[in-house]
Amino acid sequence: MISEGDAKTILRLLWDTYPRYRDRHSRRAVRECLKQFFNNRQDLDATAWFIDRVRREVSKTSIAPTNAFVLVEWCASLVEEVAQRVWRWARWGADLLFLEAQALELCVGKSARPSLRAAALARTRKALQRAFSEREVTTTFLENLLARLSRRDRVDEPQRSAVFLGVLAPVCHNDEGLGKPDPIRFAYYNFYVEHIIQARTPVPPHIARALADFFGIFPASVNELREQVLPAVEKALLRTPEVVLQGVTQAFLESIPEDWVSEILQDHLLKPLLSSIRSTNPAVRNGAALTLEVAARRSDDEDIVNQVADEIIGLLKSLKTSGPEQRLLLARVLAAFPKNAHLSKVVPSELCQVVGKETNEAALAAETLAISTHLFPALISSNGAPSSVTAAFIGGLSDKKPAVRKIWSIRLGAMIWKTAPWEIRSTGMLEFIRAMVPELQRLWTEVTSNPLPAVQTGLITAAYVVLAIYQTDLLALKEDGLLGAADLKDVLSDAFPSDHRPSFLLNHRIYTKLQEEEDLDWFLRALASSADQVKRMGDETAAREAWAQGFVYLITSSVVKAVSQRARQLLSETYVEDPAAIGQMIIRGLWKWRQQIELAEKDSAAMASKTGVDRVYLALQSISLRPKALRRLGEGEIDRSILENQLAELLVICRPEVFPHTSWIAACQTVGVDPGDLARKHSKRLLENILQITQVCIISGLDPRAPADLGLGPTARL
Repeated sequence: MISEGDAKTILRLLWDTYPRYRDRHSRRAVRECLKQFFNNRQDLDATAWFIDRVRREVSKTSIAPTNAFVLVEWCASLVEEVAQRVWRWARWGADLLFLEAQALELCVGKSARPSLRAAALARTRKALQRAFSEREVTTTFLENLLARLSRRDRVDEPQRSAVFLGVLAPVCHNDEGLGKPDPIRFAYYNFYVEHIIQARTPVPPHIARALADFFGIFPASVNELREQVLPAVEKALLRTPEVVLQGVTQAFLESIPEDWVSEILQDHLLKPLLSSIRSTNPAVRNGAALTLEVAARRSDDEDIVNQVADEIIGLLKSLKTSGPEQRLLLARVLAAFPKNAHLSKVVPSELCQVVGKETNEAALAAETLAISTHLFPALISSNGAPSSVTAAFIGGLSDKKPAVRKIWSIRLGAMIWKTAPWEIRSTGMLEFIRAMVPELQRLWTEVTSNPLPAVQTGLITAAYVVLAIYQTDLLALKEDGLLGAADLKDVLSDAFPSDHRPSFLLNHRIYTKLQEEEDLDWFLRALASSADQVKRMGDETAAREAWAQGFVYLITSSVVKAVSQRARQLLSETYVEDPAAIGQMIIRGLWKWRQQIELAEKDSAAMASKTGVDRVYLALQSISLRPKALRRLGEGEIDRSILENQLAELLVICRPEVFPHTSWIAACQTVGVDPGDLARKHSKRLLENILQITQVCIISGLDPRAPADLGLGPTARL
């Protein structure tokens, strides 16, 4: 029998593993030891000592999320263990749930990885479900727990408990013995109002949205929210808008059922939010606009949506909204409203009167976004665009300011780009495109005749727009005789000249100067749509390498991370259409990239990316697709001979000395090819590739003795 002193020593030893053990098996072993200790011993002092240590640790706010996850797992395991016996649950149950709530909040903060957040929430939910199934949890027990979590005399901030309460809500709802007890429901309302709505400082995002599950299942009707929550929201919008508009109102509207949003917006939130948009405080203005955008997206009552939109349009047209920032925010809200026949008619026509007087480029961009968003349904229907809207687009594309022409070209391009093949041939869309073609031709000629100055003015993006939509949509219309024979002439010959002049699309001196997300997006679309044209360029190796390097630059560059993700996706989609050709082009482009880095060529895309070779593995992943990824892209499988040829070419590239984080064996396994079988089948070719590359290329860090380690191990039997 272990004495109490020895028991404390054992617990201290187990506690000391908490920040040290990183692997899953060791942590599981410690949890099992703790469960056995709590299950087989009844000495309260040792148990109290351990719980006190956990309490002191979770009261800190500077714990790393990975360490906090260990505490979440410990508390969850102990909750399950003590729930198996009545006296233990009565003695330790509430304490452990309280500690679980504090540890959980540390795991879901802004610094935690999404996977860690999901694991912590799932583990807590599982522990609560098991505990509730073992013990008949009473309403009184939950009331006391909620009161303890809500007490303002706590050392830490009570709102930290919101994350745990959000997990607890569906567990209570699904418990047949509890159902939806009024005391619990109203305790949740009181907590939300007191600690989140009436907070004195901005609420962290993970806490603002923590009770989403509660609002999705507990409120009996919209009238209940009118009584319990909305009065406090209205007061907060008047007294502390700089706090409640920093995520709280948005999270609230995203949590409640969609069929309640329209009523709440019209009856309670519209006037104070529109008033807040006119505030001099940027945080209040932006928060009000984001709240209205959320409400607009989730509103399903068409009549209310139209009334609210009409009121916003009236504000935009009136003198009351004089500041460009306010016009920008209101236009963004209009763009967020769901499309319907009324808005497709009213928004473009009315806003065309506003954009004609607009002098601020940011506001113009938002207003034209609202116009194009709601114009699109009219174009693909039989109605078409009103003449005033068509005239506004023509005027915008021919404006004397390059920035204005760029904005209108992007809006036009976005509408055509997202149009399905059967929609673009509708009467309204065809008439609209025919009216725009002369202006697009003038823009194209202006930019391609002297592209470098167009980079400075931003008009280079207009050329990317024209090239992208021409190759994906307009060329087919022209070939079918739906556009004039002379319309948009020489687009491909200008983009890919046959007299060895550099292509503006593939010129790294141009695209490496792009900084804005929209500019990079249109370069990406133009690049992807040009794949077939580049493949048809015969022996133009330099053009193929330059095309591949454009993709690698977008994937590896740190300018805009979101564009990098889209570039990876679009490269994969382009690759599966012709894996043999695209794979070969990317591989050649990667060798060129490595050469530019090795020789430190300053005037190159590789050096301009400022990431060297560190992120090139992402481009390799985009052409090394798992069978599951192929099915997701709509492809059954790639011919095995194509995969084997590609992997043979990747043998040396996929060395960590050449490109970090790469492995040839892993690449083979990813695409479903056995590396040993491949080595036996193509042993001669693989060795020739190794010898050829190691003889002509000098790569720092690449061991000349490496061929024996390049996946051609004993199983290859060479």
